[in-house]
Amino acid sequence: MDTVLFGLDAITKRVELAVNAGEAVLLYGPAGSGKTIMAKQLAEKYSKSANVPIVYQQLYHEMTKGTLIGGETLKNGSVVVEPQIIVTAGVKGAVFVIDECTHTTDPVLLAFNSLIEEPNSTMVGDKEFKMDARQIGDRSA
Repeated sequence: MDTVLFGLDAITKRVELAVNAGEAVLLYGPAGSGKTIMAKQLAEKYSKSANVPIVYQQLYHEMTKGTLIGGETLKNGSVVVEPQIIVTAGVKGAVFVIDECTHTTDPVLLAFNSLIEEPNSTMVGDKEFKMDARQIGDRSA
């Protein structure tokens, strides 16, 4: 059974229109106001209609850009690029719900900013990863 958010119809409709237009959406408000429930419900609805996965990620202070997006690492004496959840799911066209943005650091937020500005590709080390054309931001597929 779906959770119903009473009194939020106008906000829900505006958020849904923004998501369908390929816009990133920031929900803010007091604790317990329904932001996470709304985000999860809209992501689920969109992912079903677009047939793409959902990634729910709650941010925390110890998280780094590398744990979310990836980076270069030393493995068996060689530098290799290891993409993480945002890139690996993004290439499949995932819908992302990023929760608790106020609980992380500026470098992590800046990494998301770059993904919002250029949603169809991202750089990890010296490698470029192309996001699936169905991803929010490109409706041509």
